[in-house]
Amino acid sequence: MADWYKKWRIKVNQSKSLHTTFTLRLTPCPMVSLDNIQIPSSQTAKYLGLTIDRRLTWSHHIKTKRLALNARLRILKTLISNNKHTPLNTKLLIYKSLFKPMWTYGLQLWGNAKISNTNKIQTFQNKFLRLIKNSPTYISNLTLHTDLKMKSIHEEAVSFYK
Repeated sequence: MADWYKKWRIKVNQSKSLHTTFTLRLTPCPMVSLDNIQIPSSQTAKYLGLTIDRRLTWSHHIKTKRLALNARLRILKTLISNNKHTPLNTKLLIYKSLFKPMWTYGLQLWGNAKISNTNKIQTFQNKFLRLIKNSPTYISNLTLHTDLKMKSIHEEAVSFYK
């Protein structure tokens, strides 16, 4: 690889570099070295805003997205919940412009993750829709989604695959 880097005049900073080997094996993978300097390995890699783990389960990415969504909801909760002065269409606009782009980014890749992982984002969406509609817990999530004309996480992911 060092010859290829020299040919294309690419300078690699070994102190900032990490490598991740994508495998389902539990045994440790061989070390990678560049110019006789060993590159440390990492269980996850962040690339273009997506956190990719070595087994491609997307659990770490979904967990960090859920934490970011919760943080943003805490900031805007007073504006969204139990506020009779904010109309429903404004609350939906807030969801579609500030929250939905956070979890739909990269959905083409992580949308086919395990259902237990994608349900973490689905529960956030259900909680948010219940909050903006101010509906009690006995109203089903399916009713909320149909009333507000919102797709579930799975439906949104399937629409990307068509």
